[in-house]
Amino acid sequence: MISKSIAKAAIEALNILNRASSVSDIYNAIIEYKLYEFGARDPKSVVRITLERHCINKTIGVMHQKRFFKKLNDGRYALMSNIKSESECVLNENKNNTDDVYRS
Repeated sequence: MISKSIAKAAIEALNILNRASSVSDIYNAIIEYKLYEFGARDPKSVVRITLERHCINKTIGVMHQKRFFKKLNDGRYALMSNIKSESECVLNENKNNTDDVYRS
């Protein structure tokens, strides 16, 4: 089902991915699951800017009033609804970084 906004498509993509993800992973899920049709020349940049505007821990020129995402230290984005507390976010970041080391 095609979303009416990029932010909603990104939320759906993160729910499908079920983990904090990079802009590329979120964009690829949006395309794969046909969550949004882009008309932009650089749709990954549009996804990145949309995520930034809806981030709880970012401040750029034009922020959206509704915040759905948190940008993690490694550059990935997580849904705020999946983060119960700041300490859980830090724990999840550390766990994911450790998992990446063991996979290498």
